[in-house]
Amino acid sequence: MLSGEYAVLFGTLSLAIPTKQGQSLIVSSNENIKGLAWSAYDMEGKEWFSVKFNPTLEIEKTSHPEKALFLKTLLKDALGDRMVEGISVKTKLEFSRDWGFGSSSSLVSNIAQMSDIDPLKLFQKSQLGSGYDVAVAFEKKPLIFSLQNGKAEYETVPFNPDFKEHLYFIYLGQKQSSSNEVKRFLEREKPSQADIDALSQITLALLHCRDLAFFQDLMRKHEEITARLIQKESIQKVLFSDFEGQIKSLGAWGGDFILAAGNSDVPKYFMEKEYPEVYRYTELIRNTDNQDL
Repeated sequence: MLSGEYAVLFGTLSLAIPTKQGQSLIVSSNENIKGLAWSAYDMEGKEWFSVKFNPTLEIEKTSHPEKALFLKTLLKDALGDRMVEGISVKTKLEFSRDWGFGSSSSLVSNIAQMSDIDPLKLFQKSQLGSGYDVAVAFEKKPLIFSLQNGKAEYETVPFNPDFKEHLYFIYLGQKQSSSNEVKRFLEREKPSQADIDALSQITLALLHCRDLAFFQDLMRKHEEITARLIQKESIQKVLFSDFEGQIKSLGAWGGDFILAAGNSDVPKYFMEKEYPEVYRYTELIRNTDNQDL
């Protein structure tokens, strides 16, 4: 999510873009299984989670009980009372499990496609949040997303900034719990309509921006409004006040990735600050026609 974090829950327009890295899901039949066997693999091909369900999707054996319960809820919501028998499922992440790149949202999207149901309806049955990441995982294209009277609305849009060579993503190593952040934000006073409208205008301006300096100014204004809404200092003020450019938090503030817009010295700056994982925009993001940049 490039814009609209937090306030998207109250109707602000959000600009969201898909990453190249995702999560695959392969379903196969297995006569030796009397229910459903699920195995999840990380980007290195190492199994990190497994669960065996009986035909009514009750857990028989698992390596992670809490994750198995979450998966059970998703599957029951997706499949209803259908019996499952002789099924093997394997998922594989294409990004680090430490990255907040949507392991759960891509899982929801994949299960919805496997079950031939609406992914956003599946998401809303069991989780808090806007569901924008599920929509992006499903569409695999940039989109403008909003919640209107609690209903998700979105449209895919072209987004391939002319100045993308000046945009970088930096991994900070502090993964946040989106659901916890959502709960905390919903407990606060609702944003004013003026702030909701201002953030929506910034989103539309970001979408159509063709100038790096203007893009940086939009990032700064977005940070100022969001900082006031959630009563936190921006990451640039807290950690990178001497950065010659503009930094924007992505998703839950204090989380794992930030966006930096600056000159060619950006990688050097963050490496000297002991944040060595700096990625060019084109390394992580798909372009508007669903092809890798």
